[in-house]
Amino acid sequence: MIGIHDRPGSFSDRWIEYCRQKGIPFKWLNCLRSDVVQQCAGLSAVLWHWTQNSPREQLVARQVVSALEQMDLAVFPSWETCWHFDDKIAQKYLLEALGAPLIPTWVFTQRGEAMEWIAIATWPKVFKLRCGAGSCNVRLVRSRAEAEGLCRRAFGRGFPAAHTRIEDVQRYVRGKRDSKDLVRRLWRLVRKALWNGSERRRLYKEAREYLALRSKRKKFVAAHKHGSAALSGEAN
Repeated sequence: MIGIHDRPGSFSDRWIEYCRQKGIPFKWLNCLRSDVVQQCAGLSAVLWHWTQNSPREQLVARQVVSALEQMDLAVFPSWETCWHFDDKIAQKYLLEALGAPLIPTWVFTQRGEAMEWIAIATWPKVFKLRCGAGSCNVRLVRSRAEAEGLCRRAFGRGFPAAHTRIEDVQRYVRGKRDSKDLVRRLWRLVRKALWNGSERRRLYKEAREYLALRSKRKKFVAAHKHGSAALSGEAN
């Protein structure tokens, strides 16, 4: 029997419909409950479409998936598929380990080391938090002074991993195509604020005690087009 975490609007809608059409036995699960292991007893597989947009799922999904796999269950997505999901730092190390093409990225966990690197680096660079999709939590750093300010904040009070409402408005307005698109975007923003804005800010921890920077994509692409090696790990 298959277990499916039912979340309306997710892949679970189609999974459930398919199982009903094909006569495949399944049961509904709530993978966010404390008794999820007991719920999965006797199952052969678990399907859970969890997302970075749900702070509650982000808190426990990877751990639950890993635990269920210890029960010899087939889990989708598997731990190997999702351990690096919405985590740019994990993705950096994974791509480096695989020898895959990667825009040069630097991660610092000590303020002194970060400041030393900043002093000899060239600019601009791109600052990113480890989480965030759709260009969220991304900023172009144009100078050493700007980078030093970000470094002090990163190893001080940190950055909110969830956007403030003002930042959300700015991002939605910048991306508008026309007046109708602006209205749709603002409505989605209001709906987001009413439904889970405060929850996201409460459950997402402050991003602090690390600094992540990478080269601009255009520079990386240009280097490869001219046949040169991928930009080295030096502060260039």
